[in-house]
Amino acid sequence: MVEWRPDPDDNEHKESLAILRTDRRAVAKSPPHLKTLLEDAQQALPGSKFDRSIGFTTRHGFRGVRVEGELVSHGTQYRRIHAVLVDGDGDSLVHVLYTARELDRERFEAVVDSFAKKGG
Repeated sequence: MVEWRPDPDDNEHKESLAILRTDRRAVAKSPPHLKTLLEDAQQALPGSKFDRSIGFTTRHGFRGVRVEGELVSHGTQYRRIHAVLVDGDGDSLVHVLYTARELDRERFEAVVDSFAKKGG
């Protein structure tokens, strides 16, 4: 897993962005099941209220699902976009979690659209 956070002195919206790759071949090959798991995981968070997940395709052709909503952590309300991209031929999943008090959707879109397939 990798995580990005702006400098603490310049992070008024408490932004963080985490990227995690998991080997979940069976889940990756079943988009309806993936949507359900993503929604259930976000709804289990404290004080959460999330929309239904939607399917999407990145600029470089990665398929995935994403969900957006709100959660409460340590008494503070946050917004989150959680996207799950299917990597390769469905061998693994790439989770992108962007959390902030106020989301910058362009920043999130730039991150997911920057993923590109490498090699043959």
